[in-house]
Amino acid sequence: MQNKIIKSNVHPVETYIPADVLSLLLNDKRSDHTKKAYNYDINRFFTYMTGEGVTSESVQRFLSLPKYKALEKVIQYRNYLISEEKQSESTINRRISAIRSLVKLAKTLGYCDYDLQEVKFERVQTYRDTTGISLDQFKEMLKVPNRETLKGKRDFAILFLLFETAMRRGELTKICLEDYDSENKNLWIIGKGKGTQKESITISSQVVAVINDYLTERRKFKTLNATDPLFATTDRRTRGSAISGEAVRRIVRNCAFNARIAKPMSPHKIRHSSITIALDKTNGDVRSVRKLSRHKKIDTLLIYDDNRKNQQGEITNMLSSLL
Repeated sequence: MQNKIIKSNVHPVETYIPADVLSLLLNDKRSDHTKKAYNYDINRFFTYMTGEGVTSESVQRFLSLPKYKALEKVIQYRNYLISEEKQSESTINRRISAIRSLVKLAKTLGYCDYDLQEVKFERVQTYRDTTGISLDQFKEMLKVPNRETLKGKRDFAILFLLFETAMRRGELTKICLEDYDSENKNLWIIGKGKGTQKESITISSQVVAVINDYLTERRKFKTLNATDPLFATTDRRTRGSAISGEAVRRIVRNCAFNARIAKPMSPHKIRHSSITIALDKTNGDVRSVRKLSRHKKIDTLLIYDDNRKNQQGEITNMLSSLL
């Protein structure tokens, strides 16, 4: 990578900054979704500062600023997001996090001598609605796919698997045929934040039968290899390619719509539904349900349990009954 010398009145010596620190940052991210999000958010910041998208030169000029000036620019941008764009707290935090990550990497590599930890995040109440939908509503969704067709068999299998494992759509789209062990009822998935390390999860006999039914139909169109995706596209132009996360989202959304479910649905809402129903059926056994949800922190699962029980509403009704 070609380096460029940036001369600044602030630094007594010449500062060497690589031509494209942003590329180094993006290449450090494993998820394509994360790369796109970081690229988008950093572009928005430099568009605000310079009137045009991010360039190697604009990144270098920003990193050559003294700390107080860089902090001033980022705080002004955060205030702009709050007062002018009126962005949500989570969006503001995501955009600020991308800028902080860029500067942190530059500091780690020795291209500047500060970070931006002083720029505080907005307080966010996470997992405000974790209830999902009821079991009966999900059963109505399962009636939607036409199981006489390849697409219907695939969509039914996807819905069934998402529900019984509380799987994230990003985990589902990465599964290959070699990760599927029907005999031992196992799937090997790449969990969130696990890098390239796969973990084994157990699946039911019911979902094995559903997946096998789909694969049998799929083999009528193409010989399958171990490295092929477990769930593939069905249209003629891209048939056999790995299904995308967006396609999974559309499957869930359309099935919910056709099942006349008013609540906006997504793969993550199915995950919410699975976890909440599991907590109901286990009488709030968060330690057991954590094996299903694979949350890093049990505190996150406690939020699901609190929302499920609505303890505030129970206490409110108790106080009201005293009057």
